[in-house]
Amino acid sequence: MSAARLRYVLETYVEQKRVAVLCGAGISTDSNIPCYRGHRGVGDLKNYTSITYQAFVGSAAFRSRYWARSFVGYPFISRAAPNASHYALHKLQASGVLGSIVTQNVDGLHHKAARTSGKIVGPSDVIELHGSLDGVRCLCCSWHINRHDMQGWLRDLNPEWAEWSDRRVARARAKQYSNVGSSDRWEHDSVVFTLGAAKQPEEEPLRPDGDVDIDGLLKSGEVPPFHVPECPICAEPTTSSKSVDLDTMFQEEAGRVSHTARSSTIKVSWSSFSRKPSEADLTGVLKPTVLFFGEGMDPRLAEASFDAVDNSEALLVVGSSLTVYSAFRLARRAVEQGREVFVLNKGETRLDQTDGLSNKYHKIDEWCGDVLPGIAEGISSRPNTR
Repeated sequence: MSAARLRYVLETYVEQKRVAVLCGAGISTDSNIPCYRGHRGVGDLKNYTSITYQAFVGSAAFRSRYWARSFVGYPFISRAAPNASHYALHKLQASGVLGSIVTQNVDGLHHKAARTSGKIVGPSDVIELHGSLDGVRCLCCSWHINRHDMQGWLRDLNPEWAEWSDRRVARARAKQYSNVGSSDRWEHDSVVFTLGAAKQPEEEPLRPDGDVDIDGLLKSGEVPPFHVPECPICAEPTTSSKSVDLDTMFQEEAGRVSHTARSSTIKVSWSSFSRKPSEADLTGVLKPTVLFFGEGMDPRLAEASFDAVDNSEALLVVGSSLTVYSAFRLARRAVEQGREVFVLNKGETRLDQTDGLSNKYHKIDEWCGDVLPGIAEGISSRPNTR
């Protein structure tokens, strides 16, 4: 009944752009990018430590760790293709049904879907709440480089890592790895990338934020130090990169890092990085244009996401457990404003337990790929839609 109601509401607002969308990682699982939680999540969060902003800016060693993991994972994120749910949303947006698509995802697949469809994406069409992996910025002077060029820079500075990574990419392609599909597992050279927690020590799970869990390999000392470039504008002329012995870093930091996870919520405490870094600390530091845990959200993005909800008659949540507060507050805002709210997500969400839910709240406990494409096709094929 809820799915039928969703279709009815979407049909009602054709050409009016009165339905806002909030997307989570669940929409990208059919593109073989796992989500943090739910049936297709990374699973055992007790063994997963997400780097925080404080750790990243406070330690060159942790920056090396992050960039090493990102370097290995980026080729697979960059090759990921939009799936039927992404295309369905953009088809509905082109039909004038949807207003803004607010996404928590950093994979850029909404933009890819629009470009593939020949659409020009306006600033309010897709609002990337947590940023995007496609860029890198200097934390001191804001110098910018796209992630593709950054990957080439990292390859030049780390030829042994590049050779190691290339072998795995070649193996994955040889096995006819498909970016679009519902496979829960795909092989990558001598290791296996799994949508979920690693089942064997040699397995390396791909993470939703685009990196790969290779900490076991880093600790083993089987790989050379990873060289991290600095901003060419801010860095001293004699400095082009910094290399860190990652094995030593793990030994030094092991006693100072505490990590707990319960109720499918990540909570990280980095006791050695509690201070606020000074401007001098950030000189030359390059960071991906994504929001790390513990980092403040761009107030312009927050305001744009509020406007998306406030200017709508209904909110459609797709593939999100709403565990992260920045997403939960948008859904709660719509509920408090008395708007019709549809949550299309397999599994429980944070909003399900909220007091004061009315008959305008509709939970659709299904995979988004089983619902959205059919609705979009039906609406877009109507004579009065574009």
